[in-house]
Amino acid sequence: RSFVTKECDHLNEYRHGAYAIFQPSGITIAAKSGTLPVYFGTAPIHQLEDPAGRTGVPILLSNYAQVQAQTGYTDNWEDFTLGEALYVHFQAAAPVGPIVVVNVFDPAVHREESAATAQVLFAAGQGKLPDSRAILSTIAIEGKTLGTDFTAAYNDAGTEVLLTDPAGILSGQIQVTYTRADPSAVTSGDVEAAIRSTIGQVYEASGKIATLLAAPGWSEDQEVNTALKSAAAKISGHWDAFVVGDVDTAAAQTVGAAISKKKAELRNSPRETPCWPMVSDGSRYFHLSTLSIAKMMEIDAANDDIPFETCSNKPIAVTGLVVKDGKGGYQPIRFDQAEGNRLNEVGIRTAIFWGGEYRLWGPHTGAYDFNADNAPEEIFDCSVRMAYYLGNSFQLAYGDEVDKPMHRSRIDTILNAVQEGLDRLVNRGALLYGKISFEPDSNPDCDMMSGDFVFDTGYTTAPPAKAITNRYRYTSQGLAAFTGGDRT
Repeated sequence: RSFVTKECDHLNEYRHGAYAIFQPSGITIAAKSGTLPVYFGTAPIHQLEDPAGRTGVPILLSNYAQVQAQTGYTDNWEDFTLGEALYVHFQAAAPVGPIVVVNVFDPAVHREESAATAQVLFAAGQGKLPDSRAILSTIAIEGKTLGTDFTAAYNDAGTEVLLTDPAGILSGQIQVTYTRADPSAVTSGDVEAAIRSTIGQVYEASGKIATLLAAPGWSEDQEVNTALKSAAAKISGHWDAFVVGDVDTAAAQTVGAAISKKKAELRNSPRETPCWPMVSDGSRYFHLSTLSIAKMMEIDAANDDIPFETCSNKPIAVTGLVVKDGKGGYQPIRFDQAEGNRLNEVGIRTAIFWGGEYRLWGPHTGAYDFNADNAPEEIFDCSVRMAYYLGNSFQLAYGDEVDKPMHRSRIDTILNAVQEGLDRLVNRGALLYGKISFEPDSNPDCDMMSGDFVFDTGYTTAPPAKAITNRYRYTSQGLAAFTGGDRT
């Protein structure tokens, strides 16, 4: 005689009949942006059944399902730094993509030498291995074959491995052996080398132009940041990208220290915006570079993928500012808008509390210095990004014209088409002025005989309203209300 207990019943109500149940897919649809960021760092590819071919190559990701299939995911962002970008772009409240990631971690190389063992309790054909660093393909049970006698897969949070015995033979405590990943073996030099060697592959791998570069968790290193800036100039000989980096909060825990470190590390390029400090939502810690890029993509998408609006003064879903405490933890930090402006006046983006929420704060490039002369085209991040947008768009549009016979009608066609595009940008406020021309002085006979033709475009970007001031002055005019007369 057998008994069916309530504990065995997976239903919470009595049913008799045929039913249909609709459950959420778990797939988050990200807003699509034409802006393409490329993130460099470490991803937990040891979670994949076959991680081969996932190291040192650009990987295009558009949703969280692709993340799980191509890079894996873990909430342990300290060890696997790309997890932060994967969360912000595909799991946060306002997901936005696509993105490209370049993973530097290789579980075939970056692993512990000695095998690990664990006692796993199997019940009802299932067991859990609570180790987020277990290399999935190395998990073994004596006398059993992985993939045939049992399966192994990480949970969605990447915190433990779920072992399943379809036949239900395994029961009780079973010894499991495996090899552990060692992401600490990845060095900043590895990341720097990956930046330089892979940036030229992004266009072919994704079919898209890389427009933003970042390495949260690594760009605090001066050499990595320098590599990002070097890689961002004329990618594959053509494309220009903008770098968003971070000043190390462990080494710079005050506003003054951040300013000094930014200057000492020469984070002063017009093609970058350095960020400081970090922020928290109460349970997670974010680099401002990651949140800046996600916000840039969100704004660009709302503006038909035209990057003429800065992400400064845009809200971010965080609860406070933090710096690393140098002991593996974080400590809160507070400062007001005046202190935030001290950072802004030397080209550092930060975050401040305003209007009941935290906002990104700082529209400048790293080249900006309030107390020095500034090239007008290098003052604002959106001005530089617009210049790159114009240049990248022209090259992409007219690459097919290369090696065709040039004649006057083709020159006029290019002039008319580009001018129409510039006029559209002016009409929508993305530019204040835009004019293309084909000048004789820019096209001497010797150059044209060699097949070299040059167009000249003048443009004026729309500067952000960095400061809006209303000047108030006391006047005695109102006293006329007492006497009915006029007063000067």
